[in-house]
Parts: sequence; structure tokens; C-alpha cells
Amino acid sequence: MSEVVPVVELSKGHPVVLSTHVAEHFKKSHQHVLRDIKALIAAVPECASNFGRTFVQLPMPKGGFRESPAYNMDRDGFTLLAMGFTGRDALQWKLRYIQAFNAMEAKLREDALPPSPPLSTVADRRPLVEACNLLVETRYLPKPVERDYAKVRADVSKFLGVDKWEDIRTEDIPKALEFVQVQISADIQVKASPAPVKPENLPAPLTPLETAVRGFGDLRRHLSDVRREIWEANHRTFKQRRHTVQNFMLIEADSHLDEGVETLFHSMSRQLEAMEHFARSIQYLAGA
Repeated sequence: MSEVVPVVELSKGHPVVLSTHVAEHFKKSHQHVLRDIKALIAAVPECASNFGRTFVQLPMPKGGFRESPAYNMDRDGFTLLAMGFTGRDALQWKLRYIQAFNAMEAKLREDALPPSPPLSTVADRRPLVEACNLLVETRYLPKPVERDYAKVRADVSKFLGVDKWEDIRTEDIPKALEFVQVQISADIQVKASPAPVKPENLPAPLTPLETAVRGFGDLRRHLSDVRREIWEANHRTFKQRRHTVQNFMLIEADSHLDEGVETLFHSMSRQLEAMEHFARSIQYLAGA
């Protein structure tokens, strides 16, 4: 048997074969094939959709062509019809038709797939290369080596799910850049964080006497700050009141008040100072 490939065409988007070709390949009369198809449709009406009526141009003995009825049949229609064909040659043709249908269906599936996104070029990947170099220089100080660059590139490839950088798609470049930039930010933050203080480097806790000494000193300084704030407030009041006789009287009253407050602050400061000296003396004696 010659290696003739059956012709599978498309009809309304579906692979079909023509009844005249089937009759020719299986060495059947086309009229008998038409008869068998009509018998199948009559016996199983639901299979009528597997056969489509059409017409073919057949040559006339004295020249010219005439129209002759025929059927287009899909894979299922051909399978139903070919069940009744027997013999060694018939089996070979069945296999060829099955292979032809498979090839056409595979092509249809391939054509239906969306086109693959374009792969990136060297120019497309240049910003990513620069970002990876910055990550290496940030992470592997003071002097990165070639395997450090390879490690970062491998991490990016793994993130994108590719084996080689040449397989990186153009549309994935922004995603890869964001991945690398996050790594850079994380490394910078870690390096900028202060090292944890070891327990042996922590200052010793204050004793009660040391706490008392510091407390008296802080109180005395705070008292001095309050005294200065009151004096500044009174000085502003004096500048506002110095133009009338009545205000002169208020100013004189304020001055007496200032003297009282000054005396009070002075006394409190002396007492706190004495208490601070007393605490220091106790601390000194305790240390001795």
C-alpha cells in the first residue's frame, strides 16, 4: 500500500474527511458509502450531527464536471462508518485516518494557545543586572567574589521559575526588579540596626544610696529651672506694666512677691543641697 496521507480539512472549525476520499482509500463504491452513512443516520438519529451534507465536482466521461452529493464526517462519524470496513488494508487506512485526525487536532490546539511572551534581550535585562550587582555589593562586604554574583542570579532565576537568564521574559523584568530591591532594603536595614548590647556591657544597677544622691541633685536642678521661669515671667510683666502709676504699684507688689519667692527657693535649694551632701557622705562611708 502506498504511503498516502488522508486529507483532513476544517469545516466550521472542526476536522472532517470527505466521503469520496474514504470510498477511494477503502476501495468502496461512493454510492455504497453514501448508503451506509444514510443507514447509520436512520438507525442512530443522534449521530446525524457527525455527518454534514455537501457536494463535490466529479469529472464527466466526455469532459466537464457534475455535482454529486457527499458527506463531510468528523472523527466520530468516520469511526462509526469505518467499523464495518474489514481486511488488512482497511486496518492500515483506519490507523492513517486516526493519525491524520490527531495531527489536525494537535495543530488546532497549538493555534488556539496564546502566543508566548517575548523573551528579554540583553538590553532589557541591564537594569536587573545592575540591581543584582548592587545587592551583591550590599550583602557580601567588603569584597564580593564571582560566586556571590552567581548566587544572587540563581536566586532571581529560582524566583522567576527559569533555568537561564536568557529565558527571562520581558514582562517579568519589573517583578524581578521588585524582588531584588526588597532584598537590598532588607540588607540595608539589618546593617543599620545597632548591635545588641551584651549583658557584660550593660551598666551596673544603681544602689539605693546612688539613686538618692542623683534624685536630690535632679530636684535641685529642677528647682533652679522653675525659679528661672518665674523670674522670666515677672520680667515680661514688668515690661508690660511700666507706663502707668497704677502699674507701678502692681510692679512694687510683684517685687515683694519676688523677694518672698526668691527666699523660699533659696531655702529649698539649700535644704536639697544639704540632703545631697548627706547622702554622698553616707555613700562614702558605706563604700569605705
